[in-house]
Amino acid sequence: MNDDPNIKKASPIEDRAAPARTNDGEAKIVGRFDANQSQHIRDRQKARSNMMGIILLGLCVLFFAITIVKIGVWG
Repeated sequence: MNDDPNIKKASPIEDRAAPARTNDGEAKIVGRFDANQSQHIRDRQKARSNMMGIILLGLCVLFFAITIVKIGVWG
């Protein structure tokens, strides 16, 4: 285990916070992940969220188009 006094243990809330850096910009360990691993996880979560948003937007457009065609405005 790391006994460095400059590194504090993270609570579950802090584990989801922005990656921790020391004053010299070096990554430090936070919780179970270091800053680089934490950033990689965040990037993956962001990409997944963006993809879900695109899929939901596509479904909204599809449902709108189906509704308009069934009503008979453009069909």
